[in-house]
Amino acid sequence: MNRNWSDFKALHENIAGARTAFEDACETLFRKKYPDQSVSQVKVKNGDGGIDIFIGELGVEPITVIQCKFFLNSFGTSQQSQVRRSYKTAINNDKYELKKWILCIPTLIDIDENTWWFSWKKKQLEANSEDKKFIDLINGNELIDLLKEYDLYNQIFKIDDSVKIAEIHKAIVPNQ
Repeated sequence: MNRNWSDFKALHENIAGARTAFEDACETLFRKKYPDQSVSQVKVKNGDGGIDIFIGELGVEPITVIQCKFFLNSFGTSQQSQVRRSYKTAINNDKYELKKWILCIPTLIDIDENTWWFSWKKKQLEANSEDKKFIDLINGNELIDLLKEYDLYNQIFKIDDSVKIAEIHKAIVPNQ
């Protein structure tokens, strides 16, 4: 059984539920990917420093900031504005030193959106004298591949539950 991010939204009833679950899924993934480092979400409030998730020891060392945006159907002007604001908040923050900034989205972006992304990224890297790896984008397909690589796909997409229900149904109604 294969599920995608539209299925993920349906599993969580609506965009708001999927958005929260998406951040939780990203935190789970990065905890698994970086088991020897501190990985944590930050409680949403004014002054959260533009952090959804961070990797590292906040206030002790430079950290990686992960921005999770549940942009499922569009990566247009509004979403691009959100990306710019999130990055600006992170890069200009005085509460921590930024080691790397990663945007996670559950979709693929088209050719025009990719052109915008790489142009925007280049401008930010030049403005802050950073190398190419300082800003990264992890799209929906890459996230699914990582979830599978770290054996989290079935858990995150609730496939384990579906398999168990099918097994129970088969035990109750054996000839179907």
